[in-house]
Amino acid sequence: MELVREDLRAIRNTAEAISEADDLPEFEERFRLPRSGSRWLLLAKAKGFLADALPHKALFIGFELPADFLEDLQADIALLETAKENKDAGLAEQVGRHGGAGGSRAGGHQAAQATHTDRKE
Repeated sequence: MELVREDLRAIRNTAEAISEADDLPEFEERFRLPRSGSRWLLLAKAKGFLADALPHKALFIGFELPADFLEDLQADIALLETAKENKDAGLAEQVGRHGGAGGSRAGGHQAAQATHTDRKE
């Protein structure tokens, strides 16, 4: 998440410099940083920055961002999405291993009933 945040800060700071230098206050409004630490919000904002910065790539580079700053952001977004998918897959695997909500309890309950039935006979 921190790589994406760093990318967004660099773009935001450069957008602010562009806005001041060219007297375009609305330009920097497109590049507001998210206040929340939510991964979903960060991903959405990063994708928005990517789309909004693309038509102005040369302008950002002219204000000393690296020529590959958008490609770098795109790669960092992909890493964050992959990390999220891996986390979700791990959670799904844990839930599946335990039989979902209450699944292991139900299995344990059935085993206890079977044992109890066997003792009656």
